[in-house]
Amino acid sequence: MVAPADAARIRDSLSQLANTYERFDNSTYLNTISGLTELLPDDLADRLAQLRDRRSSPALRIRGLSFELTTPTPAHWREWQPETTLLHDFWLTLVCGQLGELFSYASLQDGRLVEDLLPIEGLEDAQLGLSSIGGFDFHVDDPFDDDRCDFFGLLAMRNPDRTETILAAIDDADLSGLDVDVLFEPRFLIRVDPEHLEGMGIDDEVTLRRPVLSGSRSQPGLCLDWAYTEAVPGDDRAQAALADLRARLEAVRTGVALEPGDTLLIDNHRLVHGRRPFHARYDGNDRWLRHAMITLDLERSRARRSSDEDRVVGFLPLGT
Repeated sequence: MVAPADAARIRDSLSQLANTYERFDNSTYLNTISGLTELLPDDLADRLAQLRDRRSSPALRIRGLSFELTTPTPAHWREWQPETTLLHDFWLTLVCGQLGELFSYASLQDGRLVEDLLPIEGLEDAQLGLSSIGGFDFHVDDPFDDDRCDFFGLLAMRNPDRTETILAAIDDADLSGLDVDVLFEPRFLIRVDPEHLEGMGIDDEVTLRRPVLSGSRSQPGLCLDWAYTEAVPGDDRAQAALADLRARLEAVRTGVALEPGDTLLIDNHRLVHGRRPFHARYDGNDRWLRHAMITLDLERSRARRSSDEDRVVGFLPLGT
């Protein structure tokens, strides 16, 4: 919880950043974010460092910082106007920038550094961040992509029905007796989600073969999306292991209803997340989050970016 006095100082600092850099995606600003820790309360800066270094739980909720919001929830992400969320976006990028380097995908929302998660009419049942009544099943962001984010941040703009974001950390799950060996093998098919495919101009389904666990056996990282992940057909052992893993994660499921101004930072390797269903009204007052991705190593995606300074990762190199 950010104390009221600290919140007032933070809002003043964000206004100064906005006056200096004008846009949150200003390259000079982005290259200096990691050095702006002094703009944050010491206890928050310390908690961000613990999350970055994986010395804490894999999610951090920051409360107590509110912003004026006079613009309606856009009917589509294409309708977002930068000036309407200026301080929100400087705040989100400031805290995310303490965890690593901000980046985006060319195949998502025209490569914007901060994206919108909001209901779009016609996508109600889709397994995407743009759905509503269909809910959004457990997943890590972009599990099919080796350059996926290490962390991401969510900033709640509106959440009138207090719709819960659902979370499950592998750190909390009981893995004893789990068939870990098979889960570390590439015996699973992960489909590229339709939002990425649409952004790449691809109509056909694309499936990549991947393991669903990685890293160390004692503290594995997750790489899956329940809606788009299945065992290789005929591999009964892999299918059983996948179902067992899901049951163990479901057993430690928790939920958080983000209030306007709340920020939620998530480790994209240690925790799966999703969203409960809600009914969109399409009246300008629907649930609306801003979303930003962070990598610990921007150089990892250098072959897919146009230059060292470019933070937009190009299309997925399919077939490689």
